Amino acid sequence: MIYKASKDNVVKIVTALVFVLFGFIAQQNVRDLITATDLTTVVINCSVLLFLIAIIFVCYILSPRYYQLDETTLTINKAIKSRKLLLREISDVKLITKEDLKGTYRTFGVGGLFGYYGKFRNQHLGAMTWYATQNKNYLLLVLKSGDKIVLTPDDIQLVNVLKQKIV
Repeated sequence: MIYKASKDNVVKIVTALVFVLFGFIAQQNVRDLITATDLTTVVINCSVLLFLIAIIFVCYILSPRYYQLDETTLTINKAIKSRKLLLREISDVKLITKEDLKGTYRTFGVGGLFGYYGKFRNQHLGAMTWYATQNKNYLLLVLKSGDKIVLTPDDIQLVNVLKQKIV
């Protein structure tokens, strides 16, 4: 079964603002390229343009799209390199609140461009890997290895279904 992971308004706004900012920077670089008279200017401006495109591309392909559950596997679908979790690897599943996430900070992740994903940490829960797209419906998976994964499905019934399957 597929569980949608809709983007919230913050993600949509942050993504739009990044596109506007990058568009402004790119426009300036293209203008400089048109009037460039030396190789250094061309190389610098092309490098900036490629860097901006790479940021957008990498963030897009790593962002979560939806979650898919079958009899033995929970798959976190991304444009490339989806994450597959065997249900037998999951030791606990629970809903968590914004209060549980108070003081959370990114250690190596993205906080708004196409979602919230990567490595995060807080004092209460410790280190976590997020595959989230919204600021609600926080679902915490605790793996037998001790790793913690946060998902944000549109349908929180995923919690009950997972609990039934991992017992």
